[in-house]
Amino acid sequence: MPKAHRGLQERRLQPELMDDPNVDAEQHRAALRGLARLNMASFVERTVMRELRALAGADPAHILDIAAGSGDLAVALARRSRRDGLPWTFGACDISQTACETIRERADAAGTQVDVVRADVLNDPIPGSCDIAMCHLFLHHLTRPQIVGLLASMRNSARKAVLITDLRRTWLGFSLAWLASRTLTRSPIVHHDALRSVEGALTVPELRACADEAGLHPVRIRGVWPERMVLRCEL
Repeated sequence: MPKAHRGLQERRLQPELMDDPNVDAEQHRAALRGLARLNMASFVERTVMRELRALAGADPAHILDIAAGSGDLAVALARRSRRDGLPWTFGACDISQTACETIRERADAAGTQVDVVRADVLNDPIPGSCDIAMCHLFLHHLTRPQIVGLLASMRNSARKAVLITDLRRTWLGFSLAWLASRTLTRSPIVHHDALRSVEGALTVPELRACADEAGLHPVRIRGVWPERMVLRCEL
């Protein structure tokens, strides 16, 4: 396993292969499938579902997944909420056309509905309004000003709550990322990006500081397995 550059005391944001707009579409799709397997192994659906139940309960709610990637989380939550009889609807947005097409294909295959919009949420307003704006594994790609701006934009677009899940920058997280990325997928993009993602991730205090600067308060941040964190803010 390679060593983290200069340890993990300071955040190191680096370009990731999946962020390249010229990445080969088939390699991109393979990487999205690999990331979906990593999400499944991390029990992210169960974690986020627990938070959504606490925020929305049995009330109608429109939930928007921002920078949704393959849409595996949004589709899984839409399927689960329908099974449980919850009156929730789901939307997803991503800057990548390949990702948007993958989300639509995944939703169709699952027999569920997820409204998909291509959007650059770092430079344009978040499309539409929602009750709960959520974002999964995206903040570690961004600079601090971009993180603060996105959190503020999510606060402005959501009526009820903002929900964030992301990596924590720890040695254990770095080790788990190396092991899981090489066990669960053959994608060289995921092998490369997984470790860079942990090096670019925030700590809990750093995320709390960004949320405070974005005007998100009060926030609740808790650590979850495997070396991830969840931020919840009720508006």
